[in-house]
Formats: sequence, structure tokens, C-alpha cells
Amino acid sequence: MAADKIIKEYISTHPGSQKLHERAVKVFTANGATHASRILDLFRLYITHAKGSRKWDVDGNEYIDYVLGHGTMILGHCRHKGYHSLN
Repeated sequence: MAADKIIKEYISTHPGSQKLHERAVKVFTANGATHASRILDLFRLYITHAKGSRKWDVDGNEYIDYVLGHGTMILGHCRHKGYHSLN
């Protein structure tokens, strides 16, 4: 089945996120999530850094962040002008 293949690939390409999830479920009540909207089956991604519209997880996978913090980051992550004006 195609879904089984996708699940196996997800697990094999996200070992760091899986390990962090196993720790998080012992600490956070929402199945290891810090927010109920972040609950994902198998386990969620654990992001290490972000810039602009991109973010990266603990396993080095790169993503385009289409949600951008549910609107709070409409200009992207670490926007140069805004970031430096705050520092």
C-alpha cells in the first residue's frame, strides 16, 4: 500500500524528530506537542532554525513554511530588516 511506503520513508528520514518526540510525550500533555494544532500522526517535526519562508528540522530536511506561524510571521522567519531593528 502507498501509505505504508510513505510512513516508512517518513520514519527513516526523520530519526532525530522521532527521538525528540519520544522525549516530548513524557513532558507535554498534548501527545508531546506544545500546542494542540501541532499534533501529527506518527510524530511531528522538530525544527532547529528558520529563515524567510524556509525552515529546517533536526535531521537536516528543508521545508517551505506555508503556514508561517499562523499569520504571526507574515514577512517570514528572521526577516532581516525587522530582526535587526529589534536588536
